[in-house]
Amino acid sequence: MEHHEYVEDATIGDPFLATKEKGEKIFERASDNLAAFVAEMKKIKIDIKERDYDFRAY
Repeated sequence: MEHHEYVEDATIGDPFLATKEKGEKIFERASDNLAAFVAEMKKIKIDIKERDYDFRAY
């Protein structure tokens, strides 16, 4: 079942149960996970074969 099939207004849960502390906790967790992801991505070696992109239209 897709999300839109059981929720009319695209929401999940009761927003009135939210608190500042819960918001800060989820923000911290999400930003920590994003930072960890970026740190892992930085470890990947990327070889750039061609730096001139003359074929681009802009």
